[in-house]
Amino acid sequence: MRAGCRAESALALPLTWIEQQLADSGLSIEQLVRAGNQQQAADQVSISNSIGSLRFLGTMDWREFVEAMSVVEKTLRTDPGAAYNAMDFASRDRYRHVIEEVAKVSRLSEDAVASRAIELARAGAARRAMQTGRRTSGIT
Repeated sequence: MRAGCRAESALALPLTWIEQQLADSGLSIEQLVRAGNQQQAADQVSISNSIGSLRFLGTMDWREFVEAMSVVEKTLRTDPGAAYNAMDFASRDRYRHVIEEVAKVSRLSEDAVASRAIELARAGAARRAMQTGRRTSGIT
């Protein structure tokens, strides 16, 4: 029993010192325990929300998301011949990456590069339409 008494008396001085320090700062052990519990509960909610978000992200169709959110995608889909719309995902993705590469080496944004490509496609389509119209009307 003497060992138990010695342990209690050995802890009494540090415990008294901690209580005094807390009292000087206007806090109590109970307040610190309560604050710690509240922080732990908040952390658990945050972790739970993070896990739920990661699960949701794992079920997302990223291809669909990228294409729905991409300004470049919306611009390229206005291609006058509708060739871009007829492509599979991998081909469209390659076009988007080329637009990205061109934008990196130029002073243009990706959207500006895509817009310029569509402008050129429209100009080419108009030229072809004029040439085709001349041929069908007998003008050469």
